[in-house]
Parts: sequence; structure tokens; C-alpha cells
Amino acid sequence: EGCQDINLDGFCDGPYFFNHGVDYFPFVEENGWELSYTDTFFFDNQDPEFEIILGKWKKRNHQNSYNGNARFIQQGIGLMSVGWRVDETIIPGNYSVYVWKFKNQYQNLIASNAKYSVVHSTGTSNWIEVDQTTTRNEWIQLGNFTFDDSSRQGIVLNDNANGYVIADAVKLVYN
Repeated sequence: EGCQDINLDGFCDGPYFFNHGVDYFPFVEENGWELSYTDTFFFDNQDPEFEIILGKWKKRNHQNSYNGNARFIQQGIGLMSVGWRVDETIIPGNYSVYVWKFKNQYQNLIASNAKYSVVHSTGTSNWIEVDQTTTRNEWIQLGNFTFDDSSRQGIVLNDNANGYVIADAVKLVYN
């Protein structure tokens, strides 16, 4: 289906609804004379692809979270973690990987160095630090990675940080 990109910023001017939710800022790609949606996959902390690997990640409702709530945990030493398994859901290929970060009233208690790692078809990335204290709602890109269905693959977040760590949603955009 087509979409309008009137200001030519690379995003559709309206939301895109699909089987995993809604993207309020979907990317577009040139396809002949019309713009069309790219293959984008979203995984929330309430989806079956989300897993608490270890620890007591509490759930809290928040208006700026991706689908109304997010998980969080106090800072730790990296033993407590969560993950979003993507290998059984997405189309195999290369993806830009993003994590959702949102503004909340506790910014001074949130980690400025939340650590994510991407387990992909050829290995595991180094820890990628994301500043969750910034005062904007936004998708933060972790990088580009190739995924297939050969093994367990996805995005992992742990508690090794300098404040509370928030686990909300991830987005994969097919390249």
C-alpha cells in the first residue's frame, strides 16, 4: 500500500497498521511512481517474542511507552537480562535494528548507558550503549545486522548500567 511523504523526510505522514501493532513514523522507499512501506517488524515487551531471561523486571504503565507499558529493573552487574527473539518471526535478511526510548518523569534515575547486544546470523555484537535519559521519545538505531532462522537470534538488554534500565520495544527495518 502507498503512503504520502509530503515533506520528503523519508517517513510516511500517517501511521501504518500491521500484525504486530502500529508504527507512527514508518519509513518509505521509492517504488516507481509511488511510495510504499518497507518491511518493518515491531516487538513489544508484551509480545510472545519478548522473554525475561533472568531477574525480576517489573512492568509499569506509561503513556510514552510503545504500547502503554514497559519493563524496568534497578542497575546491576549484568546478570539480569531480557530479550526479544526475532528469528522465528521475521523474513531472513539484513535489517536496521532500533530500540524505543521514551521520555518519563524519572529521567534522573534512568540509565545513561543501557547495554544492548544483538545476536545475529554470524555472531553476537559487542554491547551497544544507549542513553535512556534523553528527554525525547525516539527510536535509537543499534546498527545493521543479518538474521536468519538457523539459530536463536534477537536483541538482548541487561542490567549492567548506572541507573534503572527500561525494556520496552524493538523495531527491525528490512534493508
